[in-house]
Amino acid sequence: WSEDLLTVAQSQLGYEQSEKNFELDSDDGRTVRHYTRYGQWYGNPYGEWDVMFLSYCLNYAGIPQSAIPQRAGVLALRSELRGKGYLVDFDDGMSLEDIMPGDIVLYNTTTTETVAVDDTPAAVEDDSPDADIALLSMDSTDAAPQTEEQAVTIETVGIVSDVDYDAGTLTVISGDVDGKVAEVSLSASQVSSLISVASAQAIAESGADTMESGSGLDI
Repeated sequence: WSEDLLTVAQSQLGYEQSEKNFELDSDDGRTVRHYTRYGQWYGNPYGEWDVMFLSYCLNYAGIPQSAIPQRAGVLALRSELRGKGYLVDFDDGMSLEDIMPGDIVLYNTTTTETVAVDDTPAAVEDDSPDADIALLSMDSTDAAPQTEEQAVTIETVGIVSDVDYDAGTLTVISGDVDGKVAEVSLSASQVSSLISVASAQAIAESGADTMESGSGLDI
């Protein structure tokens, strides 16, 4: 499973979201959400796509949802995996030596987000008789909204492609790295949790529902 997952992820390197096909986020009305193949596949073409990229890779790697579910967000993924025994938090004794290529990590990072800027001029009170006439004579436009980029800190997911145990770093393939599928270099301190794909496969092949208590990451 680990090899298949990494192979699928590597095949997607360089994919970019559509810059011309986008919508404003339905919740805040400001954040620009771009169309992606991963969102389209998942059924949410303009949704946040970092975790949907992972779900896409899991699907085409043939990893069953009964082992690792295909979800659209980190919180949903974390919630479902919590009871299975192979989602291990970094502060629960996990070390870099436990991570292998083809595993999945949750990590904290800073990325850029595009938001729409309200460029409507500030209202000026005008009690003159000509005020309404002047307002009605203004030309209306359907131009695309003005936008700006802002830095945000998020927890996201990555598929491990390499681990440098001596340097204490790892490389992961992630979706929505500033709008692209790209490799990212991480320090161990950025990693919050590990999903051991090998452990998930061992559990599935044993017929168990979860890893036995106290077994850690040993398989």
